[in-house]
Amino acid sequence: MVNLEGTPIWYELMTTDLDGAQKFYADVFGWSIAASAVAGTGDYGILTVPDGQEIDGLTTLPEGAPIKPGWFYYVGVQDVDGTGRKIISLGGIIHMDPRDVPDISRYAMVVDPQGMVVYIMRGDGPRASQAFHATAPRHCGWNELVTGDHKAALLSTAICLAGRTQRTCQWAKWAKCLL
Repeated sequence: MVNLEGTPIWYELMTTDLDGAQKFYADVFGWSIAASAVAGTGDYGILTVPDGQEIDGLTTLPEGAPIKPGWFYYVGVQDVDGTGRKIISLGGIIHMDPRDVPDISRYAMVVDPQGMVVYIMRGDGPRASQAFHATAPRHCGWNELVTGDHKAALLSTAICLAGRTQRTCQWAKWAKCLL
């Protein structure tokens, strides 16, 4: 998918009850679920909204994983490895080293200094991501970070994203005003 630097480009639900989650999201939001067409992805499912757009992934949380079941999002970056190094320099950690899904993406799971888990990803396909679309029905239209240290969270986010796009430039300026 085409990268929108610094913006959400994919979402993923990791759950301990795959069947229950599939039924819940199909019944509540009308999302359909199909197995991933990528070989070797196990039980990974793709959630599709009624307009035909693939918007989310759904998978079983690996046994013994150091994270809780939940929704995770992927932020588009051009350089997964470089962004990972920047996150480390700001006090974050790499939870899952960068890896490739051939012809789809390069991604890593990272944790910010406040413990927020997020993926960083460079898409390798020509399609634009429609996962985040503020006005499209049943797509994600809002993301919010809840933290006990908003100044540190804003600073690290502003430094990572500053200057990447007009939208993130405005975010960085706003974050600096709060510090």
